Amino acid sequence: MENPEPISLQHLYRTMDFLLEQEEMIQKEVFFATTDLLNLEVDLLFFDTTTTYVERDEEDEEGLWKYVHSKGKRPDLPQVVIGLAVTKEGLPVRCWVLPGNMQDISTVERVKKDLPGWKLSRCIWVMNRVMNSEENRIILQRAGEHYILGEKLGDARQDHQKVLSHPGRY
Repeated sequence: MENPEPISLQHLYRTMDFLLEQEEMIQKEVFFATTDLLNLEVDLLFFDTTTTYVERDEEDEEGLWKYVHSKGKRPDLPQVVIGLAVTKEGLPVRCWVLPGNMQDISTVERVKKDLPGWKLSRCIWVMNRVMNSEENRIILQRAGEHYILGEKLGDARQDHQKVLSHPGRY
């Protein structure tokens, strides 16, 4: 059956606004349906970020797009930071679009605040070395959670020397 009224661009914009308002709930429901369907247990949660540029002439009013140093070598275009948390099987748990000037190290607290009702408290968080800071380790340890953070092996800090002085796996 044909639609008696053509769909206008304004209808599409309103639909996108509605979906954006429901973003967290939609991502949560899709994740739980997928984990239930595939009988997945989330014991490892990998999180990383990247930047991408936006083909615009100016920054947006909300301050999401910023002209900053670009990982993609495009400082001439406004950037956004994209964060993604995935399971060990590579299935997405949740994604974030963050301001373009947000440093990777400062995304951890935001991600932890956005996932409290997701029943992920018994998983091990895995992140690369740019997320490693004393503050982030404290954030990840709250409620007895565990984490694996990347480190530079060549660093001469005492902690590194202590770990590297033990033979075997570390």
